[in-house]
Amino acid sequence: MEFRIAALADAHDLSHAVNGWEQVYRQITPGRFEGTLFQVNSPGFQFFQEATNRRVVQSGVSPNGLSSIAVPLTAPM
Repeated sequence: MEFRIAALADAHDLSHAVNGWEQVYRQITPGRFEGTLFQVNSPGFQFFQEATNRRVVQSGVSPNGLSSIAVPLTAPM
């Protein structure tokens, strides 16, 4: 099992930080971006949690053969 934590200062970098995902994030509120990623990977299982201080629009594709669920826990101003 692999654990990873990252702090990122750009929405684009955060979109590429999740293993195996093809994502595009666009920051839609002004200001300096700060994001964090907590990720757990093991064969047949992947969990990740992201947090940002700015709103982003997300689009993308999950890895082939995986189902995914996205749940926003909070919405930044």
